[in-house]
Amino acid sequence: MTISDLLTLIGILLAIFAFISEKNREYVFLKFSYAQATLLVLIFFFLHFLISYDWWKEKFDFLSFFERDGFPIPSAWAYIISLTTLLWAVWKIFKGNFPLSNRERLMKYYEKLLMRNDIAFLSELVEQYHLENVKDFLIAKKSIIIPNETGMWRIDQQEYSKAYDKVINTASTIYGNNVYYRIILNH
Repeated sequence: MTISDLLTLIGILLAIFAFISEKNREYVFLKFSYAQATLLVLIFFFLHFLISYDWWKEKFDFLSFFERDGFPIPSAWAYIISLTTLLWAVWKIFKGNFPLSNRERLMKYYEKLLMRNDIAFLSELVEQYHLENVKDFLIAKKSIIIPNETGMWRIDQQEYSKAYDKVINTASTIYGNNVYYRIILNH
């Protein structure tokens, strides 16, 4: 992989990104956590290092220590890493789940779609990414058993809250909880 190949790849990615509508662009950003976005930036800089490896090796002799017979050359590693990263990013955008760290931003985005009355796009996103989460949440919520139930809600509420927190603790059920109450029921 040469610098011109990398620039071509960047140009293609920017062109694709420019054609994405604003509402879809925001949705794409929400698919990546800050850690994942930082990783993408670090990979980008590492690719630059691999592409300019020969220049760096002339400046710093200790880099030749990392070269092994039978292993690909740095430009081949740059190609492998860029292809793997690109495939991962495409998978993350089209099939991957939203990270739990973006939960509040995602709920605000969904609420903004509700306010704009963009129900069709919102229902498409909920159906594609959160339908199973809502199902998991409702099944988990239905399975909550209050130990030593008295039948008086004021007394049982604290025990119910503890049992609720134990059951609703995975990313799937947390997203299901948020989508169900904040978006579907619109509380």
